[in-house]
Amino acid sequence: MSFDGNTPRERGLGGPESAIVYLAEALVGRGHRCVVFNNCAQPTYVNGVEYVRWEELPPRAVMDRPDVAVGVRYWQLLGRARIAPLQIFWTGDAYDQPLLPLRGNLLHRRG
Repeated sequence: MSFDGNTPRERGLGGPESAIVYLAEALVGRGHRCVVFNNCAQPTYVNGVEYVRWEELPPRAVMDRPDVAVGVRYWQLLGRARIAPLQIFWTGDAYDQPLLPLRGNLLHRRG
């Protein structure tokens, strides 16, 4: 699903996707830098959050050296590589549900 920070304000968007948008904006509001990697149509900045295609995640993780990586419903990349010192898997589903396809990833760097 293609989304960026404008999407939940323009049309319906799933709960996890909306949560990614609002969490990233809240972190930016507290002075942090956030990049959301997903299937967005094109790179953009919305409300201080950078949105880029998920294919950019590995090289950007090397360049940006994030403090935290959050894999939302997609654990495989976090399970294969150390992208950040703290890596969090955020499923949003009950413990007994099957894994679902990629929804988005968030990289966070303090300050």
